[in-house]
Amino acid sequence: MSGEKTVVRIVAEKCIRCGLCVEECPAHIFQPPRDGNPPELCRLEACIRCGHCVCVCPGEAIEMAEFPPEKLLPISACQPVADGESFYHLLQTRRSVRLFEKKPVPREMLEKIVRAAELAPTATNQRKVCWTVVTNPEILEEIRFLTVDFLRTSCEKLQTLPAKILARLFPQSEAGKNIHRVPMMRSLLEIAQKRDVILYDAPAVLFAHYDRQVGRFADPDAQLAIQNATLACVSMGLGTFYTGFVTRASDSQPRIAQVLRLPDNHVLAGGLTVGFPRVQYRKVMVRDYPAVSWLESP
Repeated sequence: MSGEKTVVRIVAEKCIRCGLCVEECPAHIFQPPRDGNPPELCRLEACIRCGHCVCVCPGEAIEMAEFPPEKLLPISACQPVADGESFYHLLQTRRSVRLFEKKPVPREMLEKIVRAAELAPTATNQRKVCWTVVTNPEILEEIRFLTVDFLRTSCEKLQTLPAKILARLFPQSEAGKNIHRVPMMRSLLEIAQKRDVILYDAPAVLFAHYDRQVGRFADPDAQLAIQNATLACVSMGLGTFYTGFVTRASDSQPRIAQVLRLPDNHVLAGGLTVGFPRVQYRKVMVRDYPAVSWLESP
């Protein structure tokens, strides 16, 4: 959703200069506060309209046109999931977390997450989703390096004249589907020189993978398992986000599979960072109801 300018406003009188918006924004459109002034906005075309800044701001100083006050609800203390309403509350308040405390996640908790993932349904009950859990900082650093290298190469290719022409003539081509991501990719690459914007220094990452010969339902099975793992993390007070860039990079960077020691013929389906969150979201957005076609009995 990046590529178009978003209307974001910082209300100076409400801003407490905490800098959470700077740390939280995945597109990095905020510059740190200086000389007692509020953060400054930059690279607005890179904004992906996630609403993280709005939902995390303790002073309610950030306003975004897409999320007016009537589309924001305060998040109350988490309640144990015991009924439909409680579970819906968990789903509604879940957000991707990219700020983690500098402490490891106990092995028992990681094992419980994988167990929750394994409870997800699979086509014809194949149960072919495999997991690799990485807590080794050196391995995570190499994954980050390989992913940044992929992003840099992809961004350079998308900015060539042939790619721009291809994207315009054939919107469904690889170039057409990804050229709108260039502003965010540029922003990430700029910030990546200073800090980790791939795994965000998460202490653990869970990678789901499967044998490419299993069949066409292996990937959907893996995605269902990843969602189970995500909800398990939230229920246990852990933060997480989907490592989409790593997954995408693995398609053209075979070294990633080697670093993760995946078995031959295995495909990386996705991954989840896991850690103790260093931030508490204060509001949840009320999303628009999806387009639904009801085919009911007359």
